[in-house]
Amino acid sequence: MTGTLLVAALSLALTSAPAGSSPGPVVTGGHFELGLELSSIERKAAAAAGVGTPDFGVDFGARVCFWRYLALGAGGGLGGTRDRKSFTETTTGGTRGSSLLLHHWWIAPGVVSPGVDLSVARTNVGLYAGYDGQFGRRSIDNCADCTDQNVHLDGGPFAEGVLALSFNEFFGVLVRYRHKLARGDIVSRVGLDVFLGHAIPPP
Repeated sequence: MTGTLLVAALSLALTSAPAGSSPGPVVTGGHFELGLELSSIERKAAAAAGVGTPDFGVDFGARVCFWRYLALGAGGGLGGTRDRKSFTETTTGGTRGSSLLLHHWWIAPGVVSPGVDLSVARTNVGLYAGYDGQFGRRSIDNCADCTDQNVHLDGGPFAEGVLALSFNEFFGVLVRYRHKLARGDIVSRVGLDVFLGHAIPPP
């Protein structure tokens, strides 16, 4: 439901938020983002789940700007890491080994700054606070009767800083750093994304 509402708001932003409009609409910007991510998993939790502490993956999401400086982001991703509890089983296709896939989702409201024009791009920063959920599965692909294990990793609240560089009205890159605020097994996430849409409120 959250993703559906966010996509609807983003579609409105991309079609009804031209730069310089006055008075501005409630939704004043938005973009889709896709990029690479490096996550750090808490050591004790990683040992209990049988996974490595670094997690490499991809993240995708969307962010919408309201009233110029308020924002809401949501997304998810897939990742992989060293599997210390992998197993093998005999199947009709021979002996096969397990694979590990980690999933996560996130949602975060925040605030964004006005844009600053640089020589090659226009930039702004965003500060977000949200919640990150994490889960995973260890299994043998395409095997209906093989062992299937859930990999338990706790999510939790986080704070995130985002630096966006817009090269034109609809394209740019952003760098983001996320760190847990309290409980949770994911200590931090660092990401580099490309985005399509209005990352910065119109001037």
